[in-house]
Amino acid sequence: MIKYDRRFKPQTRFVLMSATTVSIVALEPAKEGPNKGKLMYEFKRKIPLQQIESVSMSTLADDYVCLHVPTDYDQVFETVFKTELITLIQEKQQESGRNLRLLFTDKYVF
Repeated sequence: MIKYDRRFKPQTRFVLMSATTVSIVALEPAKEGPNKGKLMYEFKRKIPLQQIESVSMSTLADDYVCLHVPTDYDQVFETVFKTELITLIQEKQQESGRNLRLLFTDKYVF
């Protein structure tokens, strides 16, 4: 997936999904230790599923997704597996008795 920072700069990331969290992982060079300079996987963010209030998606086929997390900052990214990711998040939310709001708009507010 391609994650966008607050300046809308693209960064390559991986999404890992567990029963309770959505994790954002990056492949970056280690900054210290015996693996200094080698590419290592690093967890950038763990979002508990119960904290995801809603998901915004475009009405266009552009693969943009915004996860709205009211207790923290929103996560904006682009993925070709948009439908699959949203379906998994929605299923996990329903298992815990919560309902995920899906917002379809061409303007993101985050």
